[in-house]
Amino acid sequence: MTTKPIVRRSLRAAVVSGVVATLAMAGLQSPAFAYGRMDISGGLGHATTNNVNDVLFGCDDKANGIGVYGRFIMQEGSLVDVPDPDGESGGCGVDDWRGTGYYAYKLQAVQRDGTASAWGYTY
Repeated sequence: MTTKPIVRRSLRAAVVSGVVATLAMAGLQSPAFAYGRMDISGGLGHATTNNVNDVLFGCDDKANGIGVYGRFIMQEGSLVDVPDPDGESGGCGVDDWRGTGYYAYKLQAVQRDGTASAWGYTY
């Protein structure tokens, strides 16, 4: 009786177990930063960030004469509002925090009549 098949099966099982364990650990680790976005229902507008949460956008997605702003809570606690006056054709309001060391960790989209998205996290 030869031991080659047993050794081969044992090595294959060890490799598969190692790959599964590595993938499981990778899934448990979250990135330090991630893109954030919150939408007001009905397509009225949204608040979003870039992938490291230091460029903030408030976007009015509907030309209804009301206007939208993105509301952001920065990691040190300050509140930042980024306005987009009105209409979907003019782009988004932008506030650039790159190079300052500050980033948003919570965001909300708010239409100026008070209609708003829920608060969301950027990670």
